[in-house]
Amino acid sequence: MVSVNERRRIDVKDIKYREAYEEMAHYNNRGLESINIAEKSDICRQIDEIKDNGNKYVDSFPNPKKIWIDALHDCLGQWDAYNFISLVKGKRILQLGGSGSHAVKFLLAGASEAWLLTPMLGEIKMAIHLAKKAGVKDRLKCVVGIAEEIPFKDNSFDAIYSGGCAHHFYMDLAMNECSRVLKEGGKIATVDPWKHPLYSFGIKLFGKREADVHCKPFTDTRIKSFRNNFSKTDVIHHGHILRYLFIAASKFKLVLNLSTMWKIHKLDDILFSWLPYLKRNGGSVTLLGEK
Repeated sequence: MVSVNERRRIDVKDIKYREAYEEMAHYNNRGLESINIAEKSDICRQIDEIKDNGNKYVDSFPNPKKIWIDALHDCLGQWDAYNFISLVKGKRILQLGGSGSHAVKFLLAGASEAWLLTPMLGEIKMAIHLAKKAGVKDRLKCVVGIAEEIPFKDNSFDAIYSGGCAHHFYMDLAMNECSRVLKEGGKIATVDPWKHPLYSFGIKLFGKREADVHCKPFTDTRIKSFRNNFSKTDVIHHGHILRYLFIAASKFKLVLNLSTMWKIHKLDDILFSWLPYLKRNGGSVTLLGEK
């Protein structure tokens, strides 16, 4: 790890750093804006309910889903991922990318220590805000960095989680790094968009949900390095048809609650997952791996 007093030159055109630096202003601003509206967010409401009920929900993680799950359009995938890495009690966990909400939840569920690694300072500030609210700031550690160059020793973590961020990674480098820092038997779970045929159609018709970022949904080619770096892997698809339709609807302020979205995605699974093509091309994908 580079010391505080050591200066380092970074080539922002290097494939490891390029996307993070190009998107830095967008995600820094979004992280800082999130602090201003945090008290009205679902995540803060979940944190309050967990705190108000003491240790009631610690051993049940990720049950009940209304307390722990927050990804409306990827709720089933998040459920798969959380179940895969649980129980988190007593574990040391790394969150890659994002505003630290997952790391804070893992701490509330009994993790001994949680780290957030992100190149976005705004996201780190949001994570610290959430950790203070949750009363777990002493066990949350934040580092500015990228998944392609994780600044930790080998075999450092019991589990790694990434929600909606891994599809931004240069996967060959990032998955090699994730495997390196995981302990033997450690687990990794990511929840991300998949390049469903409706994705390209929707982009042309409605535009991107976040216009200022280079979103590259996963494909079979892009997840090869994930399969190659872990001894056991599973790839689970949800949102075979309805996910992208509801994302498009959200651009017109049609936003449903978690309970309703859960039922819709369950229905989507029942109606469409039996079709071979759709089964392997659901719009939401969860990657599960064990070292």
